[in-house]
Amino acid sequence: MKTQEHLLPSLTPVPMVWKLLITLAVIQGLFTLSWVIYRAHLVSVLTQSGFSEQAAPQLLLIEALIAIALEPLIGALSDRTELHGSRTPWIAIGLCGSAGLFIAIAAWVVLGQPTNALSNAPRWEIIGLLLAWAIAMSVFRTPALALLKQATSTRYLPQAASLLTLAGGLAGATAAATPIIRNWGVVLSFGIAALLLGGTWIALNAYLLPNARPSESTERVAIAQPPSLLSLGLIFGLGFTTTWVLRIVVESFPKLLQTRLPDLNPALMIALIFITLALTALPSGIAAVHFGNRRVMLIGLGALMASLGLMTVPTSPAMAIVAAVALGISFGLVSNGTLPFTLSSVSETNAGLAVGMFFGGAATAVSCLGLFGKVLLQSANSPVWLGGLALLIAALCLTVPLQSNQS
Repeated sequence: MKTQEHLLPSLTPVPMVWKLLITLAVIQGLFTLSWVIYRAHLVSVLTQSGFSEQAAPQLLLIEALIAIALEPLIGALSDRTELHGSRTPWIAIGLCGSAGLFIAIAAWVVLGQPTNALSNAPRWEIIGLLLAWAIAMSVFRTPALALLKQATSTRYLPQAASLLTLAGGLAGATAAATPIIRNWGVVLSFGIAALLLGGTWIALNAYLLPNARPSESTERVAIAQPPSLLSLGLIFGLGFTTTWVLRIVVESFPKLLQTRLPDLNPALMIALIFITLALTALPSGIAAVHFGNRRVMLIGLGALMASLGLMTVPTSPAMAIVAAVALGISFGLVSNGTLPFTLSSVSETNAGLAVGMFFGGAATAVSCLGLFGKVLLQSANSPVWLGGLALLIAALCLTVPLQSNQS
């Protein structure tokens, strides 16, 4: 940790490296927003390149499968480079690569289309560009979020993480504006995203990195022992279960609303969940500092269990709004604590691997639902028992004692 003279002025006594923390919040928000933009245009990009609409979910599944292995690998590699210098080369490659590939995809859509009817065969080059973009996105997220442990002490990690949860939740709510994003067209949408990603790296490199190098603490200089398989397994399990429940809600809630309340806009209800999640983050972080991160997360898991039941019985618009708000508050209590739990379960020298394992678990959940979701979510009560089982496993992950867990 840095001494007080290296910190930005704060209205509270909480020791935070505010430049680093705000930068990480921007990166988290841009990561989510970039995926919203990507998903909004994915079908049109593929169909213009000669593929069917069914290719979009198949490609997303492949990208999730790649992330299962890539996230922990990049995290572990960034740990090694951090011991001898900095994680920032990985962040640079990911941010600049994502920005450049956004531009390349947009240029391909405009310039790479066939000029005659005999050239209507699928253009496989676009698949390579899309996969490369997804890989570049995974390259910068894990090393960047591993830096959160350098922004504050272990005790205040939940309060620091609340800014990241706030940014991610607000960015996730923009999915409700998908029709507007589609109207912008691929070139404008991808161009804006590329500008934001590239601009973030320029600002990061110019204003933060020269003054935000990690301190040479005893923990950092000494080569730490590898984390236990148990701790990595619990982190992976928490990433899987929390993402599993979130994806179940995002997939099931709109379908339930369309069946029972066809006049209600499902996209706005999902946006309400994310906005409520974002607004819950700040008080959740403060509560976690005072009462314990795991305790607050366990309360959130219990509330989330009850909220899943509310989700399945929306008999009026008012009840649908109550269910959405309850889900958002519950997810806020849980989601805000996941990264602090992950980072406090391992030493600083293994932060990247731990964060990568968490996101690897999240990618596994996305992959499983992509493969089996249609079968598993056929019944209206499926979200309750599938989500409930996952929440019980998440509670187990939180309650298994670990010597290195300090939260």
